[in-house]
Amino acid sequence: MPGRLARCTLLLLAAQAHLALCQEDRQGHDPHPVQDVISTIYSHFINPEKDGKPAQRDVGIACMLLGSVAFVMLLFYVVNWRDDDIRLYAWTIISTTLSIFTAILAFSSVRVFCDMWMEAKDISSHFECGRGYVLFFLCFLALQLAAKLISGAYCDCCCPLNLDEETWVVADGIRADHGYAVEESQVRTRTGHRSIAWIEGVEVFVEKRKLNLERTSVNLNAWTSLLAHFCGFAAIEAGGALQHMDWFKESPIRALVAVLINQVSIGILFRGMDLCRIATINDQGDERVVLLNEEIKEAENDIISLASSFLVVQVIRFVLSGQLPDNEGHMEPYVPMGMTALGQLLACGVASVVLSVVLSCIPVNNSIIMWLLEKFQNITGMIFAWCTLWSVSMFVRETEVFQNVLDTQLYPNERHLVSALVLSLCSLMAIRVLDCIQDMGASFPRILQNMINVFSVLIGLSWEICFESGVSELSMETAHPTRMKLIFTICAVGIVLPAWRLYVVKRVYDLKCKAIERLEAKKKLESGFNPALQHVFNGSDHDQDSLISRQDEEPKPPHRSSGIFGFGETSGGV
Repeated sequence: MPGRLARCTLLLLAAQAHLALCQEDRQGHDPHPVQDVISTIYSHFINPEKDGKPAQRDVGIACMLLGSVAFVMLLFYVVNWRDDDIRLYAWTIISTTLSIFTAILAFSSVRVFCDMWMEAKDISSHFECGRGYVLFFLCFLALQLAAKLISGAYCDCCCPLNLDEETWVVADGIRADHGYAVEESQVRTRTGHRSIAWIEGVEVFVEKRKLNLERTSVNLNAWTSLLAHFCGFAAIEAGGALQHMDWFKESPIRALVAVLINQVSIGILFRGMDLCRIATINDQGDERVVLLNEEIKEAENDIISLASSFLVVQVIRFVLSGQLPDNEGHMEPYVPMGMTALGQLLACGVASVVLSVVLSCIPVNNSIIMWLLEKFQNITGMIFAWCTLWSVSMFVRETEVFQNVLDTQLYPNERHLVSALVLSLCSLMAIRVLDCIQDMGASFPRILQNMINVFSVLIGLSWEICFESGVSELSMETAHPTRMKLIFTICAVGIVLPAWRLYVVKRVYDLKCKAIERLEAKKKLESGFNPALQHVFNGSDHDQDSLISRQDEEPKPPHRSSGIFGFGETSGGV
């Protein structure tokens, strides 16, 4: 009680002294030396509601929390959309986004490790350029070797012997063993491609699938896609180092010459590897070789489009700002471009995507011209992605809208988060619009696939910038920033990579198979095919009746409910 009375007396005296000092200040007297101490006590104990705004770090954490939760919930909506095409597009975007995200993090780890190993602070531009091209060459060799081993085109050590073997697998997406093999003795009817199996006393839908072929295709697609994006960023590093050499960085025209040299060098390497692969494989019609050639072709397209589009956008930004960005696309020190220049950069991106759509609509019969058109189509689409990414990021940085609305200045992590959320939402809305146009009867699979790749790159790069900025600032708080950044990045790759490979890639493959099945069924119905008369093609009515009678005569295990409400076994009547 005495302690509480003393505290109240102290607070009362502090309030009176605070009012007296404020009165002196209003009368023109100089501030008293103890005014700050008394004002602090007064504001903390007596008038706490007038304290300052929350710390900027708390605001940043709140923005990251709300933005992440909003983005995750948005993904729940799109992957469960009541449209099979939207689900396929959503999972494809997620898969490509995670592949790009993992590839650029892995490449950052390799680059940090190289810098730590060489311990070179002042590296010449010639040495950096040579190191970039050596790293790209080694990455591309790793891509070729991995694709050849996984496909089994050279040896069967990493690939099953019989890819055409059909196996009964669980076809119930709700079950935990969906897609797993089932013993043939558990299947009730072994004719056709779909049936019912008894698994632990429960009737489960099963279907026949080429499980060895699926596993090989999924493994090949996953690793070639990941290594292709890794090689793409290595090519960006090498081409960026070439652009920053003394002669090329003097003007935009010379920087564009560096882009052409980089493109020709990569094309020569691709052609040499193709000739080597053709010379060392005898049976070009083998199914394994066909899979290998298709994946290598897609990988080369990804590498060319990523590297060339990034370097071209570097030249465009050089023209608009008068400053060549660094190898990562950042301007240090940052010079505001202005809203007019940002609008011009975005307009260049829109023009490039329009050109990409026009190129995809040109009918071509020549294989070489078709190959060139596909390359230019992918490059122009990626130019749109890079232009949109940088224009939105710099707009968020230079605009005063957020400062006027939130009455605060956004920090770098907050700006990156806002840009990523805006780009992700706009990309998903654009995919929805394209799907609606296709549902109206328009058919443009090449355009749609190209746009999916473009938006995947856009979303992946925007979120990678968020993560990279967060890791950099977090590592700077430690005693060994470079080592901790390497550890954080390796941990992130170790968490994302297995989940992407085991679940996301497999999901995309299953959805693509179902889409092909629906397309074939649609073509059959349009040609006049009647599913009710399918038994005419499989056998006579007598054969079908005898098959059904034999199935009814087979002993069946007692029925057990597989629901979640706890109903027990049922037998006989109710």
